[in-house]
Amino acid sequence: MKKTQLSWIAFALFMCQGSPLLAAEASSPIAKIGSTVLTEDELRKDMGTQLYEAENQLYMIRKGWVDQKSKTFLIAQAAKKAGLSVQEWTKREIDSKVSAPSLQEIDQLASRFGVQGSTIPPTDAEYAAQKEKARQYIQGQKRMMKEAEVVQQLTAKGGTVELFFTKPEAPKIDVTYSAEDPMKGPKSAPVTIIEFTDFECPFCKRSQDTLKQVMDVYGSKVKLIEKQYPLPFHQRAKPAAEAVLCAQEQGKFWEMHDKIFPSDSMQDSDFTRFAGEIGLNKSKFEKCYSSHKMAARIEKDIADGQRVGVRGTPHFFVNGQVINGAQPFESFKTIIDAELAKK
Repeated sequence: MKKTQLSWIAFALFMCQGSPLLAAEASSPIAKIGSTVLTEDELRKDMGTQLYEAENQLYMIRKGWVDQKSKTFLIAQAAKKAGLSVQEWTKREIDSKVSAPSLQEIDQLASRFGVQGSTIPPTDAEYAAQKEKARQYIQGQKRMMKEAEVVQQLTAKGGTVELFFTKPEAPKIDVTYSAEDPMKGPKSAPVTIIEFTDFECPFCKRSQDTLKQVMDVYGSKVKLIEKQYPLPFHQRAKPAAEAVLCAQEQGKFWEMHDKIFPSDSMQDSDFTRFAGEIGLNKSKFEKCYSSHKMAARIEKDIADGQRVGVRGTPHFFVNGQVINGAQPFESFKTIIDAELAKK
């Protein structure tokens, strides 16, 4: 099959949906308030992340529609070539080649379908239902994987899809920081990672190992800035943020940081104990902590985060490029390597 044989799909999408969603010229006026003109550049500066998310969602809807259409087209064409109906071809090439779930696979998954935290074992009937649910789920996953493999093979044989719309580029967000923000690494480092974090967030805790790996691998080429973003439903997140900033007042931010994150308990007494363990003046620390001296700084960090599109934690900006959530080392490596190559 030639590349153009599937281009009707993308062409139809182009005609139905209109031209690709493209950002206007940076200086293009988009509104006027009295004599003041608002431009696309100003909009992108203030709302870049939200616009990107909306544009990317539209891209994914379009791409998903094209993928489904191309899969249907490729399978139908393969079935016709084989002299079979689509149902017959699918049964022969996909369904018959999906292995049945093993008893071990079913038991492992079924045990996770129970009531979490319950100490009461399920009845035989309940466990049988869990096993059937597990079997169906595993079977469905295996079939999806096999179908994807078959479609990939058909595509490789010449069923290329040509798209007439483009994936939006993630914006670079201008995230400001100051000398008072905790920093690890040299000020002159060409790559800056700004982290918005919450000490009670399990994903933030998980991301600490990745950040350590990044700092170990890249050394003086990277600096890490941490901003506090305690989520409102985490009761001990804001007190933890106050504790770590009070430790910073005595030059021991990262020492307190590394005590709080691994801890399963974050009570006031824990912070006082940590202060003693890292060599802080406990009286000075307790005065700072009990007076909520750092509350305004935390609110400023939250406001800064909201301004640049932070809505959850952990949220990272690597030279202005967003990494959202507890992502693997490779996610950071891809951006950092590209940034270093520019330098």
